[in-house]
Amino acid sequence: MSKYTLDFKYQAVQYYQRVRSQQRTADHFNISRTYLRRWIAASNQE
Repeated sequence: MSKYTLDFKYQAVQYYQRVRSQQRTADHFNISRTYLRRWIAASNQE
């Protein structure tokens, strides 16, 4: 089971697309930039 819900991941990616800063987004959601990069890459493949 995933530690983060699909909705949480979606919200994080949407936030990143607004602010265009991986570090600010990671800090805002209290997640690692590694997770965020993976989620962004996955969203770009859709």
